[in-house]
Amino acid sequence: MQEKKKIDILGKISFTLFGVFLTSMIFSTSVKLLNTAGIWVGFLICGGLVFCGFYYINKGSSLRIVTWGILSTLVIGIIGFTILYFTISDILKGF
Repeated sequence: MQEKKKIDILGKISFTLFGVFLTSMIFSTSVKLLNTAGIWVGFLICGGLVFCGFYYINKGSSLRIVTWGILSTLVIGIIGFTILYFTISDILKGF
């Protein structure tokens, strides 16, 4: 049986930031190509990557850490989009 290598803190931060970069690249490409529909396509692509990442990749590997970076960016994006949507709708309701 092979020993698992421990990933140091710098490696974990680097892999997480790579997941954030990957998510940003997916969203920017999909929005550039599909305009408004690209937001939803980006959510679907990133959601599929997160599902496959947690289902198929072994726990503790570097790709699992990249998956955590994608998931964190996706969750923050959903929360930010929701807050922005309700804020703008409340502002426009006053006019």
